[in-house]
Amino acid sequence: MQKIKEYFFKLKNFKFKTKHIVQIYLLIFLSVIFAFIYINMPYFYYLMHNFRDVFAGDLQLYSIYVGQGDCSLLVFPDKTTMLIDTGTSDSTENMTTEIETILKVNDKENIDYLILTHPNADHIGGAIEVLDKFEVETIYRPCLSIPGEDLEDIPTYNDILYHEVISKIYEKDIEMRFIEPLEFTVSDFLVKFWTPNLKDYTDENSYSPIMTISNVNVTLMFTGDATKISENEFLEILGDEDLKVDFLKVAHHGSKNSSTMEFLSKIKPTYAIISAGYNNAYKFPSQEVIDRLKSVGTREIYTTNELGTIGFGIGNASFVTANVFVFVDKPFLFITYFCLVFSIFSFKSYPVHDKAKRYINFINNNYDVKKS
Repeated sequence: MQKIKEYFFKLKNFKFKTKHIVQIYLLIFLSVIFAFIYINMPYFYYLMHNFRDVFAGDLQLYSIYVGQGDCSLLVFPDKTTMLIDTGTSDSTENMTTEIETILKVNDKENIDYLILTHPNADHIGGAIEVLDKFEVETIYRPCLSIPGEDLEDIPTYNDILYHEVISKIYEKDIEMRFIEPLEFTVSDFLVKFWTPNLKDYTDENSYSPIMTISNVNVTLMFTGDATKISENEFLEILGDEDLKVDFLKVAHHGSKNSSTMEFLSKIKPTYAIISAGYNNAYKFPSQEVIDRLKSVGTREIYTTNELGTIGFGIGNASFVTANVFVFVDKPFLFITYFCLVFSIFSFKSYPVHDKAKRYINFINNNYDVKKS
């Protein structure tokens, strides 16, 4: 026992030598590199996965991974930006970081249009953070009021999160418009809300608009959590007209209760995008929906639960093959960092290493280890 005490006394009075100073400098250098990578991680991922090709597209479309939620960002040819939904509250940090990166690469700082499809938490969960972090010009919100709003013929939706989001919009004095059948132009694209047609639904998902963004070359459709009611309303408006959709953001994370065969057969999407959480409890997307999409001729089905954030660079006649990235988990980064630190201080030249070796030999030579 006396030898053990002597060992720790020597360790306590250990004096640094030149080799230790070098290791400390290595540690500082490693820490600076780690911090730089950590701060700029989203940008590195965009470069690594050829998101530069997406940036080169006339229209950029991103389905941002927000777990079991929904969030899409469009950058139009004139750099107008449109954010459709804001994911869950749990996904806020990664979502805002990705949005900031996309805006930065496009020399943008603000969001021109924010579309809040309906008041569910998995679609507006990050809205307050988005409003605090980015300047937003115009917001389209559901035809639902909050307690205290004196709006004739608009039903009141008494939900704490929805109330906080709308109150934040009022606080920031942002222009608000209700989502109803209407259309407007952005760049050379026509943005059209086909639904909702009613003012009062028993299911708040039905307030989700079926929305198209189109020009002479391409048509994109976004559906929020649209229900069969929403799809039937759309089909009634469309009538005998044909509407070929190139990109469909599939309704309700791929739930089998949406995306009916009647609806899909009418639009026949070439590419489908499904936003769902990895290993989610609902087991979205439903295999039934996948089969329906394939049966109407959909070429590719992209899911965020498998691919993470998905980017599309859409040109006049084609689009850049989807590029994807998934953030490396932060715990993994820190574990890697500490492993590297440990390796720096485990060089054989390090005196403490030799002392530790002698200590182990001392234990082996002086004590019997008995098996229980």
